[in-house]
Amino acid sequence: MTKGYLDKESAKSFGATTSVIQAQSYTIEEKFYDDDRIGGRRDRYSGSMQEFREKDGYHPDFKLDYVDEKGRMMNQKEAFRYLSHKFHGKGPGKNKIDKRMKKMEQES
Repeated sequence: MTKGYLDKESAKSFGATTSVIQAQSYTIEEKFYDDDRIGGRRDRYSGSMQEFREKDGYHPDFKLDYVDEKGRMMNQKEAFRYLSHKFHGKGPGKNKIDKRMKKMEQES
C-alpha cells in the first residue's frame, strides 16, 4: 500500500518537477500559522490577562429576594422551579399545585 503524493506519470517537464517540490516542501508547521488568524475569536473566552485588583474597603451589600406574581416571598428552590416552568411553557403537576395551595392556606 502506498500513501502520500504519488505521480503515476513521471513526465520530465518543468511543471511536473515543481509540483513534486512543492508537495515535498510542505511542512506541518505551516498549519499552525493559520490558527493565528482564527485565534482572535478565542480571545473573548480566555478572559482578561491582567490580575483583578479588589478595591480596599469595598464590601458589597445586597439582598437577593425572590417574589412570585402575587408578591409572596419564595426561597431559591421555589424561584428556580417557577423560572423553569415559565421558560419551558409547562406548569407544575396537579399534586404540586394542590400542595402549594395548602401551604399558602396554612401561612395565611
